[in-house]
Amino acid sequence: MIISFILSLFGVSCSRSGFENINVENAEKMIGSANKPLVIDVRTPEEYTGELGHIEGSRLMPLQSLADSLGILADYRDDDIILVCRSGNRSRTAGQMLVNAGFEKVYNLEGGMKAWNAYRSSK
Repeated sequence: MIISFILSLFGVSCSRSGFENINVENAEKMIGSANKPLVIDVRTPEEYTGELGHIEGSRLMPLQSLADSLGILADYRDDDIILVCRSGNRSRTAGQMLVNAGFEKVYNLEGGMKAWNAYRSSK
């Protein structure tokens, strides 16, 4: 990580071999930045519209159909992608799928919507 930081100072980037877990605070910063990431919610449609809600601007792509949707995501191969589910488990599986398909800037929201809602309500 230190080497990546030093190299980034000189305009050199290192690609990761896997996805990165990201906490809610950092995810919120990324979502609020000028270079907004693609936020993919991998829960079911019922969960997406259910009591936990969803992150504004997120795209629903249930885990069970994500493999069939990889072609749709091809334009986002070089973009930051944050994956979210209820608690962070399904999104972790989705992260591995995307990495295996050649995506490099993949982030798993730790704690999922449960953590997102808890953080947002504490502000």
